[in-house]
Amino acid sequence: MGLYNFTRSILFALPPERAHHLALLGLKCGLVLSAYHRDDAVLATKLWGMDFPNPVGLAAGFDKNAEIPCAMLAQGFGFVETGTVTPKPQAGNPRPRLFRLVEDQAIINRMGFNNLGLETYARNLKRRAGLGKCGIVGANIGANKDSTDRIADYVTCLKRLLGLASYFTINISSPNTPGLRGLQDREVLDELLGRLVAVRAQAAGTLDFLPPLLVKIAPDLEADKRADIAAIVLKHGIDGVIVGNSTTGLRDHLVSEFSNRDGGLSGKPLFELSTELLADMYRLTGGKIPLIGVGGISSGADAYRKIRAGASLVQLYSALIFHGPGLVRTIKSDLTAALKNDGFSCLQDAVGCDVITEQNMTVTIFHNPKCSKSRQTLALLQQHGITPTVVNYLDDVPSAEKIAEILDRLGLEPRQLMRQKEKEYGDNNLASNHLSRDQLIAAMVAFPRLIERPIVLAGDKAAIGRPPENVLKIL
Repeated sequence: MGLYNFTRSILFALPPERAHHLALLGLKCGLVLSAYHRDDAVLATKLWGMDFPNPVGLAAGFDKNAEIPCAMLAQGFGFVETGTVTPKPQAGNPRPRLFRLVEDQAIINRMGFNNLGLETYARNLKRRAGLGKCGIVGANIGANKDSTDRIADYVTCLKRLLGLASYFTINISSPNTPGLRGLQDREVLDELLGRLVAVRAQAAGTLDFLPPLLVKIAPDLEADKRADIAAIVLKHGIDGVIVGNSTTGLRDHLVSEFSNRDGGLSGKPLFELSTELLADMYRLTGGKIPLIGVGGISSGADAYRKIRAGASLVQLYSALIFHGPGLVRTIKSDLTAALKNDGFSCLQDAVGCDVITEQNMTVTIFHNPKCSKSRQTLALLQQHGITPTVVNYLDDVPSAEKIAEILDRLGLEPRQLMRQKEKEYGDNNLASNHLSRDQLIAAMVAFPRLIERPIVLAGDKAAIGRPPENVLKIL
């Protein structure tokens, strides 16, 4: 890490894109020493018939043309994802298009799938096969900006690359190709995945190994779109989901120069948003397919949180820019310690252990069927694969003890849980400052219409469904 601090000062003196090209050149020429070491057995996992020595992968975008996957595997990554590749070469968006946000430990890019095209990419992957297939290497495929048939672009990429990559990522979530995220819409995604699954099935007899297909999604998805994607992915038997790409939001609290630039934001500020989406996709898919957690990972603790939120594997890229390749070994060491400290003998046992699902925890909603927000919250829970215990609290009035418990979970005082515009509030002089906590709770028992609605309980947490999406943070 000390050596990288010196190297970083040189790289950071250059424009970001030029520094990136210099790093690639150094790796191609063997100027970056291998950091290979034997990983602890607790980190090993088997997915899709492949043995991953550790769960820490390099995200797509660093090695767009599959020039240095073996060199990056030698830095200690458990797997490397190359690309994004498109059928035709394209220059991408105008420069400058890559910005370092040093104080925020973040990157903004609007690269636009710049790459040398499918044939160059395929030749590079084929050359790697001649080197003994140095490890697990994925291919991230996309569509050309000027394409008139984007689904056909993905089909072209998959057909050409089958047999050359360990897995394929269907990138439908880059914010830097206009209209690309429209491929996440239910009907279009249904057609796209159906076509790609059929292409793979047709080639099955010619392949030694049937590569898994993964879908990479945006972190900015609304609840209904998340549910749609989960349903379509499960329908077509897609092998995994990568959660997720860079975000077009999260600009309000950035402090660095260039923070107002257009493009996708990655790095530390993305961690919480991407981890919340990861946990939600784990719930929506019922833990039935592996997820790869991406977004803001810069430590072993971050990687561990992603795993506990549902990730079977993790990926990083932006943090390498700020911390250098030595970060990979540090993350693996700290992740090993965290798993063992919590009593896990293998990584897979920790996957999703922090996520509330229908199988591992009861969710209760205190529901008023006449309230639109209450009905919307119940529908949202059901949409996310959760069948809650429904308590119609106007008929089945909670006890004083239960209301006190709910207040404690919410961290609220009684009056903060009361609907102060209800007639009973004024008629019973409940605005009086002389009333005790117990008296206010007793009033809610006597007049349950005063209780704010809906309230959702999950484990030891609680939330009020105003707006309905507010309850997702406790699930």
